[in-house]
Amino acid sequence: MEARRTCGARPVQRRPGMFADEVLIDALRSEVRGHVEKLDKQLKRARRGKLGGVHDARTLCRRLRSELDILARTAAREKRSAGVISRVKRAERALSRARDLDVLRLDVDGYVKMNPSTEEGLDGLATLVAKKRRRAAREVERVLTPRRRHKLVRSVERLAADAESAAPTGLVAKPAPTLVRDFTHEEIWRRYDAVRAFETALPGSEELLHKFRAACRR
Repeated sequence: MEARRTCGARPVQRRPGMFADEVLIDALRSEVRGHVEKLDKQLKRARRGKLGGVHDARTLCRRLRSELDILARTAAREKRSAGVISRVKRAERALSRARDLDVLRLDVDGYVKMNPSTEEGLDGLATLVAKKRRRAAREVERVLTPRRRHKLVRSVERLAADAESAAPTGLVAKPAPTLVRDFTHEEIWRRYDAVRAFETALPGSEELLHKFRAACRR
């Protein structure tokens, strides 16, 4: 974790989150670095089948994907960024399948505990969910081999480290937005427009509803 230094004062620990007066690229680097440190640990736990590891790893992948998307549009090479984001998405998809089945299994178990008389009638559903969860676990293991996990983590680290600041480099350089607050308005409206795009399409298929939910969460 980075520390901020003020004149005549000891370094203080950087608080989590981004701040309006920070240079965007520096804030993004710090956020990505913090998430990557946690991601490597959680991906290992997820591959071992740990319930909390699957949930935490998927959440970190989703946050990283949003941060890398901003990085790609502001300071990183777009083609290179697309490859890294694709790796993160691949891991997130595998984790999402496993996590959704974990939630369904917990919901079924909880319902049966509250309504014991339904256990026999829900045996078929419980068996089906367990079978799909084992299949999802194999997919997680395939996508998150030690080699692939290391490649994913290192590619994210390098992308953030190599990103170039948008700050002007000389007196004749054209002024460019560099602070977090300079980009906030655009990012808020991008996400709002992404949600509004579903207005004429809903209600729709289950897949469409899932995409709408994902857009809302961003």
